[in-house]
Amino acid sequence: MVIREINNPMPILKQCSVFVLSSNYESLGLVLLEAATLGVPEIAAKCPATELLMNTYKGGYLAENSVEGICEGLEAYLRGEVGTMKIDWKQYNERAVAQFERLFD
Repeated sequence: MVIREINNPMPILKQCSVFVLSSNYESLGLVLLEAATLGVPEIAAKCPATELLMNTYKGGYLAENSVEGICEGLEAYLRGEVGTMKIDWKQYNERAVAQFERLFD
């Protein structure tokens, strides 16, 4: 299923077995955080933002940014090797608020 633009993707994302982000341009990977919130395993193509996010939170599968890389990620998922990122949401929110507050110092 390909979802382009909808107001609330969470009900659809919650039904997924795995989420694949195959983008060259994802600046934040927010949808990866949404998948993690729902406990949906994540596969993402390597780009600076997804690498930073997935390496920070240890989980998911960081794939080479190619068709072959995404296929390898899906094969790893089928072998049971792909989980969801391990995010301490309280710590994440505290850090985000602190970063936001520093903007006004």
